[in-house]
Amino acid sequence: MNIALKTIAAALAALMAAGGTSAIAQCQDKPNLTNVVATMSRVDYLAGGQPSSVADDVLMADFSISVANTGGVDAAQSRLQYSADVKSLGGKTVEKVDGTSDINDVAAGGTENGLVTIMVSSLSDLLQPSGEIRGAIVFHVVVDVDNEIRECDETDNAADVTVELKTEKVVS
Repeated sequence: MNIALKTIAAALAALMAAGGTSAIAQCQDKPNLTNVVATMSRVDYLAGGQPSSVADDVLMADFSISVANTGGVDAAQSRLQYSADVKSLGGKTVEKVDGTSDINDVAAGGTENGLVTIMVSSLSDLLQPSGEIRGAIVFHVVVDVDNEIRECDETDNAADVTVELKTEKVVS
């Protein structure tokens, strides 16, 4: 056996002795949607016509979603479900936004990226005396929410992220 094969065999033996197996070894014949990552990529504040009020103001936040397929087979298009709990500085949920979106096919070993935009209109509990809008968004996302893709591991399809919300009301 050459040196490279001995090294691979030793690494596999050590991994098996430790009670683990590699994702690729487990998933040669199935896809595996995993490594779900959600990050807030942009916030836009749209001020309404009332400078001293937030009654007709809207905040829009974009969340970038990344999904990897660590399996050995391409994953077909699937549904992504998300929820965003918008919270005041005191932790009170002031608005909940739910929705679904599609995730395109993800090639074996590849990654697919998507974008979700949420719109928040309940801003009065987020308005600070300084005029800033402050709080947090707790964002939860699940890929293949309908379980239509038979995967190696059905338990690793979700991600949660909490992001600080801080923006100024700008009236032009």
